[in-house]
Amino acid sequence: MGAITYTITIAFAAGFMSGYICSKGDPFWTLSGGLAGVIAVSSGADVYAPSLTYLLAFAGAAFAVWVGNWQDTKMRVDDAVGAVAVHGWTGMLGVLFMGIFASGYPTGGFSGNVRVTILGQLVGIATFIALAFLSGYIISWLLKKANLLRVPIEVELEGLDLAEFGSDFYPDFAASDEVIVEADGTEVPAGPVLRRAASQVIRG
Repeated sequence: MGAITYTITIAFAAGFMSGYICSKGDPFWTLSGGLAGVIAVSSGADVYAPSLTYLLAFAGAAFAVWVGNWQDTKMRVDDAVGAVAVHGWTGMLGVLFMGIFASGYPTGGFSGNVRVTILGQLVGIATFIALAFLSGYIISWLLKKANLLRVPIEVELEGLDLAEFGSDFYPDFAASDEVIVEADGTEVPAGPVLRRAASQVIRG
């Protein structure tokens, strides 16, 4: 247990550093990089050497930053918390890492000490995709068709706390009306502009 804890700690440190470097200091990806580093080595946390742990975690976090930006800009996936990039893509990479860098190790437990192979890890990845991604995609698609996947744009602008609970849970931060500065320098309320933009994106 101590060795696993040590491995996870190293992985977080490496991922944290990688996220900071690869995102050029972006706070979101710096913190998410730490988590991505842990996820990248979790499947082999009991067998990886510290030096290998650091390298794999660093690579996993760098991959998470890249794939997160790619899916945002190219796939147009609305992944506000980076869950798909960090847990999905990097999770699959971590499973593949185990097949590459720990091939031949016995799995132990109830499996009868079957040895780790790349093929076995690929089968595991395919199983995860079938059970998690496809089922999640179908459910999300159905919710979208029923117009239940997102809150209305008015609620997004107002904030979920006010819309659901009728209270602002952060009174120290005074809310102010958002404005957008147009090309001629005039300020206009942001709400109508954002609603029009959101409608165009949804229709597009």
